Amino acid sequence: MAAAAETTSAARAEGDQPADAGDGRAIVVTGRDLRGAVATDVPPLVEIDESQIAALAASTIGELLELLSGAAGNSPLVLVNGQRVASLASIDAFPPEAVRRIEILPEELARHYGFPGDRKVLNLILRDRFGAVTAEGRLGAATDGGRGLNRGDLGYARVASTRRWSLSGYFERRDGLDESQRSIPRGEGQFRTLLSQSERARLGASWAMETGGGVSFDLAATLDARRSSSRAGRAGPPNDPVALEQSLRSRSLSLAASASGTLGKWSWFGRAAFDHFADRSRFDRVEGGSIAREAARDRTTLAEAEVVLSGDLASLPAGAIYADVALTAGYERTEGTSSLAGAAALSAERKTIGAELGLNLPLLGGELDPGVGSLVGEVRYGFFDPSDFAAIESFSAGFTWRPARPVRLRALWSRAESAPGVNDLAAPLEIIPNVRVYDFVTGQTVDVERLEGGNPLLAPSVERRFAATLSITPLLLPDLRFEASYRRSRASDAVGQVGIPSEEFAAAYPGRFLRDDAGSLLRIDTRPVNFYRRGRDSLVWSLNFSRTYLPPSTDDDPVDAVSRRFDRLRGGGAVLVGVSHTLALRDRLRTFAGSPTIDYLDGSAGANPRHRVSADANFRRSGLGFGAELQWESGSTVRDAPQANGTRGPLRYPSLAKIGLKAFVDLGERLPPEPRYRWAEGLRISFEVDNLFNARRSVRDASGATPRALLPAYLDPEGRSIRLRIRKLF
Repeated sequence: MAAAAETTSAARAEGDQPADAGDGRAIVVTGRDLRGAVATDVPPLVEIDESQIAALAASTIGELLELLSGAAGNSPLVLVNGQRVASLASIDAFPPEAVRRIEILPEELARHYGFPGDRKVLNLILRDRFGAVTAEGRLGAATDGGRGLNRGDLGYARVASTRRWSLSGYFERRDGLDESQRSIPRGEGQFRTLLSQSERARLGASWAMETGGGVSFDLAATLDARRSSSRAGRAGPPNDPVALEQSLRSRSLSLAASASGTLGKWSWFGRAAFDHFADRSRFDRVEGGSIAREAARDRTTLAEAEVVLSGDLASLPAGAIYADVALTAGYERTEGTSSLAGAAALSAERKTIGAELGLNLPLLGGELDPGVGSLVGEVRYGFFDPSDFAAIESFSAGFTWRPARPVRLRALWSRAESAPGVNDLAAPLEIIPNVRVYDFVTGQTVDVERLEGGNPLLAPSVERRFAATLSITPLLLPDLRFEASYRRSRASDAVGQVGIPSEEFAAAYPGRFLRDDAGSLLRIDTRPVNFYRRGRDSLVWSLNFSRTYLPPSTDDDPVDAVSRRFDRLRGGGAVLVGVSHTLALRDRLRTFAGSPTIDYLDGSAGANPRHRVSADANFRRSGLGFGAELQWESGSTVRDAPQANGTRGPLRYPSLAKIGLKAFVDLGERLPPEPRYRWAEGLRISFEVDNLFNARRSVRDASGATPRALLPAYLDPEGRSIRLRIRKLF
């Protein structure tokens, strides 16, 4: 990428100015800047420069990572200047203007940091110097009414060569939405909530540094508080009804610290983390003709530590054998109590120690090159000993073949055993009243009690995965990238919930569905269970294009430091376009050995779409930007469902397309580069629309009738929403 293409920051970003040729024109230097880059011979799949980052109009690095999920995949391993961090909280509150460049690297690089090679690596390369106070306000609402949004963010971030630190916080409030605000026949009005009223406050701090001896330290802390309230219908006499109230309050504290450095030819990394969660819920339920107010509490503590040592182990003709060794220790404890009569207090505690060994084995390339490209094999083995279950193991093996520079073929097989989470074992018992569901057995829309909580009888599960990926970068055009993946998953004793009152689940778990003498559903027990088999296959392909437009050179001398930062971007811009398609080939479940197969792609209740398409486009030039996003799902059909006329037939879920738009302006680039417009530096105004055409699914049976519980207002209460965002960097 050309150095002159870097997007200017409206924040104070000293030391990143282009060189001057002596006549006012910038000297354009091409080539890859290695400062902060990952030390590897493997080329990045894509590099994203400042202009492209600015085109996404993200407010924080955390939001930026979400917008890059199409290119980087889900849950990438995030590095900062080529180093692991203590947690994502140590960098997610920084403004994107602090980032000079982003590298997205292939999955095989994750092994160098103690992870299996099943996720991409995203490296954030920060500016050498940066400092800014960031303030943002957001206002929003649903265009059909209700669901107001109010949010304020305030933060400070600074990068000073080998040090960085940040302080940040935000408060968000979302209004609830009840049936009186939507077109629901025979609704309960303000007595039933469709979407809860919620509030959230978050504070975060981070600090990191690198010593002169090459040792890096990283600290991060976050405090999070949430609460929500809702109403689950009315109770009491018809002439004087009252609402059944529900509320939830959650508090969490997270601390993380890490250190890294080198030991001879080896790299080392150490990390420790502590998390504590405290939840309290209150809910009303009708018991014996009167309203009983119940409560449940859940406290969970997690602590973990790891040490990773990695480096070249030996040399082969094709290259060096790379090895990593990881030692881990963990502690988990959860306690759940409930005021429900007969509900015993539950608790679960687990101490786990483990070790993993990974090897990269170069098979072809280097001095051993028969002309078919490079070939690298990999193996990984892990052993973990939880205190409450028998020892569990994980194993993976794969290869990466590069027959030509733009082409990469990768395959990975894995088998992993896992113990159920402590929350799945010991969450407190709760009974949520008046949950509206569609009963696929009787065809009725009913209000039922839903039991939630833990199941101490859960067993460990085993998952076998295979993934094959073909990448071509570039494809035809220098900025066009193609990737296709086949993914296969087979799980035994998979942990899941029995949440749909279908005939298959009712036959397999009759005790989970309580009915009256007439067959009407009264209660569903959704506490987790072990399913005998779970199988999924999918094919995913994606195309991504990005290009930066260099800002024009100018013969005018900058007026002052403010206008010089404006000039670095004035007249320039970038475009990013991406599209991906997921084709589900298999989605099946068997509850027990010998039980019928539930096929979610072939007519079973709870049917999933076979096709999902995601597309987005972002464009920015001279301070003006536009973005569009499309999410589309194909239709699905439940083949044998009760009909409104008493017969049985299909229940059709039509396809659904949702389009989102955003437009923004960076006023500092639109106004003349003069000191009198200094107030506009770093000021951005954005307008966003989600679900532009207010699209909702209209589920219908063969006669054209829609079951009450599947009305569009229940499936998507909010519909189209709009937001105004005003952001300022000081």
